[in-house]
Amino acid sequence: MRSTIKVGTRGSALALAQTNQILTRLQEFHPKLNFVVVPIKTAGDRNTSAAELRKAGKGLFVKEIE
Repeated sequence: MRSTIKVGTRGSALALAQTNQILTRLQEFHPKLNFVVVPIKTAGDRNTSAAELRKAGKGLFVKEIE
């Protein structure tokens, strides 16, 4: 039975592409592991107001994932 590792990432196209690149490399080095991508919708993703996003800074996206 293969162990499964869940990898959380934002659901944006860029975040998913970057995550998949890393998981491809990890799979090469750890072929017995199963990696599953778990998209996370952060407050930054839900809030579409540019002014609010600027005021909140990067923590708006990162805090929930950490």
